[in-house]
Amino acid sequence: MKAIIFDMDGVIVDSEKIKFEITKEIVESFGFQWKQEDQEKGIGLNANDFWSHIIKKFNLNATRNELEEKFSNVYNKKIKEEAKFIPFSKKFLEKIKERKIKTALASSSSGKKIKIVLKKLKIENCFESIVAGDELIHAKPDPEIFLIAAKRIKAKPEECIVIEDSPLGIEAAKKAGMTAIAVPCKMTKNLDFSEADYKINSLKEFPMNLLEEKK
Repeated sequence: MKAIIFDMDGVIVDSEKIKFEITKEIVESFGFQWKQEDQEKGIGLNANDFWSHIIKKFNLNATRNELEEKFSNVYNKKIKEEAKFIPFSKKFLEKIKERKIKTALASSSSGKKIKIVLKKLKIENCFESIVAGDELIHAKPDPEIFLIAAKRIKAKPEECIVIEDSPLGIEAAKKAGMTAIAVPCKMTKNLDFSEADYKINSLKEFPMNLLEEKK
């Protein structure tokens, strides 16, 4: 394996709970309940698909853009104040950099949100390429995001490892022909990751033997 493609939310930055709390507040402002299991089902979706699902589910009198704007206004502020690394993710990024493994970030979040997170965590230079959700035609579980990431870092799909915290991301990685490693976060730990090639509890358990050259 020559490259690692990272998801961002729930893999590098501990942000899924923040997203849940903001979404819950927005949905409840319309008089409906939003539970953690509702949020879990949407992890991995891009903003358009996520808000379209909520509008349809509750028949809300609002547009995707209106809801996303409400969300982003709060999220961008909170993430600047509260963003922190998922345990072991920072050390893992440092270890990968030492080994000179190619890296890319492939996130369903918008480019603006990604920039805020990377700046807050001071890891702007950790990735050779970044693919954001708002530059895609098709969202996860479509493999487009990972195929673009691989192309940008000049790696073949079969040379790439994808690290994801959502079943949608794992499905997209497998469709792309890549090795898929599931690292569930607190919000996704009870979901089905049977499609993953490996499932680990944290990046501390990453199978480093995958990066060793076969003799």
